[in-house]
Amino acid sequence: MMKILDQSDKKIFDVFISNSLTEFFANLKNLLISWGVESFTVWRLNENLSDLEYCVNYSIDMPLTPDDIGFNNENTAVYNRALEFFDDKYLVNLGLLFRYHNINIGFLLIHSEIDSVLKQNIVDLNHYFSKVSYGLFLKEKRTDIYLEYQKKIDFIMQASSILKNLEPDSVINASMYSFMNIFSAEAACTYHSGSFYNIGIKDIDIREHIYVNNKPLFEYLDGIDHNIFIENDIYCENLNVKNILAIKQEFEDITLIFFNLHEDVSGDDEFVSLASSIVGIAFENARNHQKTVDFKLEDAEMRKTVEILDKFVPSEIVVNDTYQLYGASYPAKRAGGDFISAYHSDSKLVFVLEDVCGKGYSAAIITVALSVISEMHKSHLIEKPILEIILKVNKFFLNRQLGGRFVTGFVGVYENDNGVLRYISLGHEPAILLRKGGKVEYLHSEFMPIGIIEENYSMASVKIDSGDKLFVYSDGLTEYRSLAEIVELLMRNSGLSPDETVKKLYADLVNDPEKQKDDFTCIMVNF
Repeated sequence: MMKILDQSDKKIFDVFISNSLTEFFANLKNLLISWGVESFTVWRLNENLSDLEYCVNYSIDMPLTPDDIGFNNENTAVYNRALEFFDDKYLVNLGLLFRYHNINIGFLLIHSEIDSVLKQNIVDLNHYFSKVSYGLFLKEKRTDIYLEYQKKIDFIMQASSILKNLEPDSVINASMYSFMNIFSAEAACTYHSGSFYNIGIKDIDIREHIYVNNKPLFEYLDGIDHNIFIENDIYCENLNVKNILAIKQEFEDITLIFFNLHEDVSGDDEFVSLASSIVGIAFENARNHQKTVDFKLEDAEMRKTVEILDKFVPSEIVVNDTYQLYGASYPAKRAGGDFISAYHSDSKLVFVLEDVCGKGYSAAIITVALSVISEMHKSHLIEKPILEIILKVNKFFLNRQLGGRFVTGFVGVYENDNGVLRYISLGHEPAILLRKGGKVEYLHSEFMPIGIIEENYSMASVKIDSGDKLFVYSDGLTEYRSLAEIVELLMRNSGLSPDETVKKLYADLVNDPEKQKDDFTCIMVNF
């Protein structure tokens, strides 16, 4: 090595300060020529595959591998070796493998005779050649990784425009335009649930003019359930089709097809899978957006419905006369199936509590009908007796066949002049009559709920004394406590006014309105 430096040959430094492997091999070639080496070949390795970088004054017609030369884990140099392959014969005076940290980067074969001093100097330098080439190999590797990463970032940034679309048709169009740009494709089309979208190509071309493996493209792709890049066996008489990329989104029933792609990314499985995922995510976003819009529209409509229902079904009723009456109806959902009403008719107090089987809006609709009937009777638009009205309502429900819906109820008519309460209970919870002296009576009758069978109704009666109390309630209260426990609570609060009693009962039973299990509806009357 010192002899070479003494000759002021500075080209060796060019090898050591090379900025890339390509430059390294070029500088190595120039160095060997400056040293007077007449014939040699320089090879680059990619794993175990070799590329001939330079061939100086020598003819070689086939790729060689380190094994062919005779390199192994113990040695990186071979001497005076003859390589024979069929009729070809290659002479190697000196062969050097550039290996560092068990990574093979390339090798040098000197085919001409060189003096022993130069040969030894070259062998001595091989360690440094290997170390330099390894450093350049790592640098290129890092650069390749960075470029690949940057390419993916660019891919995602360009494809992100697809995710901004919130309609399925917009997702498809944005996908075609974005991926055409990313893949540098000349034309594109998409099939989605029987619909065809196209840019630069027609449906008939896919179905009749473009063939792959002797099948129309549409038929060929119909039998494939994965992404595919096609370069061979393509035939088309009137179009110049060089390659085809088909991206399948089976979950969304989408096939995107691109023609004549020019970028290397076209056949990259990772990029194609990423494209498929982006389309799938965009469609899911569009679907979720539509669900959100529909939900908001439905929610707004339901809020308006509740607003209207509240005008028909009061949440509180108050009557203060020779007696005190307070009623409350707090639905478990936005709209409930309970209804309360109290009014004077012919100097008599009429009070009604009805419970429609079920909850929610379907029950609330029936409640509205009952509310209208009650209001019409209150306003004397209906001049029929209570029993006749109940009979007609029952027939009306039976004729309409309301999908198993029925109504339980308690209707009371208090005659103030004689202190008699006439009542009818229609499959309802027994009303609780608390006598002034502490005795408890239960008011009920044997009639079925409205909407089940035709019946001949009649009203029962009971004498009411001053100081008696009547509590009418829906089955929602018994979801919280037993009948005996409710009676106990009522007796414990017997000194309270009707509104105080009901509000105290709601606080004791429901506790947390956010977790209310059922409609809370009741009427309390102090006679």
